Amino acid sequence: MAPSQNKTAPMRRQSSMSAFLHNKETGTYFGKSPDQWGKLLFFYLCFYGMCTLLFAVVYLVMLSTIPDTKDGPKLHIQLTRPGLNVLPNGFRFARTDTASRDKQVEAIDNYFNAFPDKTLIPGFSDFPAVCQSTPYGFDSSTPCVFL
Repeated sequence: MAPSQNKTAPMRRQSSMSAFLHNKETGTYFGKSPDQWGKLLFFYLCFYGMCTLLFAVVYLVMLSTIPDTKDGPKLHIQLTRPGLNVLPNGFRFARTDTASRDKQVEAIDNYFNAFPDKTLIPGFSDFPAVCQSTPYGFDSSTPCVFL
């Protein structure tokens, strides 16, 4: 008897699967009538349409808050070394050695040349007067170190 039960079991599964896909007696597809499928399709069309509308409205509102480039930031630079910078690097110089002093001053000038206007640098106006112009105190043995 055991072998006969194994042969009929796959037939029952196959017939139940085909009845699930399309039941001719009740006229259902996947367990739902065409009327139910229509209502479900209408609901999801409305739901995802509203989600799309909400996304579009939020997107347009966010885009309207971005200022024009003419009204945007005044300082357009990219730091070569973001974070804490110490200028000059390798802080060694001799007061009498103008070549080493000029190398340090040139490194500071190269950094500040990236800014279109030095007054845009935060806190630049708070620097001592000797640190606001070349040679940044290197000529008087009071060099400025910028962090």
